[in-house]
Amino acid sequence: MEVMLWIATAVYAGMLVALVVAGAPLVRWVQEGLDSGNLFIVGDPNLLPVASDATVLARGFAVAAIAMVAMLGMMAVVFRNIHLIFSTSETESPFTKANVQRVRRIGELSIIAPIINAIFMVVVDLVVGSRKVEFFVNMQPIAFGLVVLCLAQFFAYGAELEHDVDGLL
Repeated sequence: MEVMLWIATAVYAGMLVALVVAGAPLVRWVQEGLDSGNLFIVGDPNLLPVASDATVLARGFAVAAIAMVAMLGMMAVVFRNIHLIFSTSETESPFTKANVQRVRRIGELSIIAPIINAIFMVVVDLVVGSRKVEFFVNMQPIAFGLVVLCLAQFFAYGAELEHDVDGLL
């Protein structure tokens, strides 16, 4: 899963670079498609009123692509940490300082991700001149992140107990 997320991150980063490098010709090509009726936009009803202006769509896509690179990168880091927790736990105790940090990082990223996503979506709405700007934060990942942070405290306590027991032997 981690590899797929890094590939998706690279694809979005590549699309963003293509937009920056070939900006004007690409925007002109999209505008021609929109004007001729060969290209149409389906999706968020807030964006449909501006869907006839390729320049505005390109700016909105650029902001959305930055958001996707950030979000996919964070998800890849979460899966990387999960992989490291399982791989180190096969050979040693799961209650290590490194695993405590990994679990904490998973919790922190789970809390930060939906907030960053909400901010970027507001920025996209503002950039494209949407008639309605919505701010929505998905609370499920935040609740998950809080539970994972609590779990990190249990891992920290387990690591402390294990350290104390090793000191006694």
